[in-house]
Amino acid sequence: MRILVFTAASAALLIPGAALAQDRLAVGAGVGTTGLHAEAQFQVTDRFVVRGAYETLNFDHDQDVDDINYTGEVDSDVFGAFAQYHPGGGSFFVTGGALFGERALGLDAQPTGPVTVGDQTFTPAQVGRLEGEADFGDFAPVAGLGWDNTFQGPGWGWRAMAGVAIGQEPDVSLVSVGGTLSNDPTLQAELREEEARIEEDADVLRFYPIVQVALTYRF
Repeated sequence: MRILVFTAASAALLIPGAALAQDRLAVGAGVGTTGLHAEAQFQVTDRFVVRGAYETLNFDHDQDVDDINYTGEVDSDVFGAFAQYHPGGGSFFVTGGALFGERALGLDAQPTGPVTVGDQTFTPAQVGRLEGEADFGDFAPVAGLGWDNTFQGPGWGWRAMAGVAIGQEPDVSLVSVGGTLSNDPTLQAELREEEARIEEDADVLRFYPIVQVALTYRF
């Protein structure tokens, strides 16, 4: 997959100026499960297109993890590089590439009653506030398919895609802030156990579905 991404990026850089003048450049903007995005496309051949994009997504979501209610903040600001192959020379394509940049889930919990951290139960005063993050790495291969008529005619076009991004195994960090036992070795040990459990629960999130639609313009 890394070779495919490198090939796509290299092809975009090697397109001669004459090719760009022959209606082989397009830009676009769209929305999907990865948030809002802006993109640029280069048509290398009638069947091969390279695409670069910037995608941003940020929203809050309440989630119970190991019986603790967290307010989770999804924060994703990534760049993407993709190669699109149109096997029949028409709109249908298959694509591969990768997302580069921060993909993380913030964790924030304010217990209002006794809460079990790891294998022990603590009072709200002992725990204080739980703050942390689940980091899914800064590299995620992407595979998908869709329809893109950008280079089927002049002017406006559209692109629709469905696929999946495969992130790294989550790396979770969790701390206690403002509790009477925040720095206690026992609570610290239970926090490490809690991190391992959250990593196990969050592992499924590394397979992130991608559905996008975009409006494009061919120069």
